[in-house]
Amino acid sequence: MLRDAGELLMKNLIAVCVALFVYVPVYAQWTKVPPPAIPRGPDGKPNLSAPAPKLPDGTADLSGVWEPAETKWLRNLAADI
Repeated sequence: MLRDAGELLMKNLIAVCVALFVYVPVYAQWTKVPPPAIPRGPDGKPNLSAPAPKLPDGTADLSGVWEPAETKWLRNLAADI
């Protein structure tokens, strides 16, 4: 039984190492690529006071990735226990 547990541990360790060796270089390739849709000033910093992009009908385009203000329960279901 101990031999099976050791083999399982080794397989899990190898899987984690492979995942890290694949993830880290892929993430590092995109660290300096700025998103094209963000308006930027002459210094290259995002212009946070720029107007929102407009849809063809003239309304503000608020599509994108949204995150709720309180995400503590999404990360940890037992946060208040």
